[in-house]
Amino acid sequence: MSNTAADFALADIAELERDGQISATLAQRGRDVVGLIFQSGTTYATIAPIDGSDLSFYWVAGDWSISIDLYADGGGWYRARQGGVNVRTHEGGTPQWMWDALHEFSERVERLNPAWRDLRTA
Repeated sequence: MSNTAADFALADIAELERDGQISATLAQRGRDVVGLIFQSGTTYATIAPIDGSDLSFYWVAGDWSISIDLYADGGGWYRARQGGVNVRTHEGGTPQWMWDALHEFSERVERLNPAWRDLRTA
């Protein structure tokens, strides 16, 4: 496996599906989100089941964070925070701005800690 956030995210989703913590449908939606918004420089996400049937992606660095919650019923909730303040929120399908927010977040992490990739593999 390579050392990209997308590879780790896909492995995490597969494990959650294999362990029965998320449905096959939700796992596919998670893979779709990874394919849609993850880029080569995207930082690692924490991916976990929530509320017994939903799936959460979470990134945090200092007072910046990004949250994506995918609901088993097909909906979703998206939030980007900077300086501890909501910059954007959205409920529904994946918004176009999420790609930009994750890109900006990942660039900031890269500037502040160029060795961030070592944190996952240590």
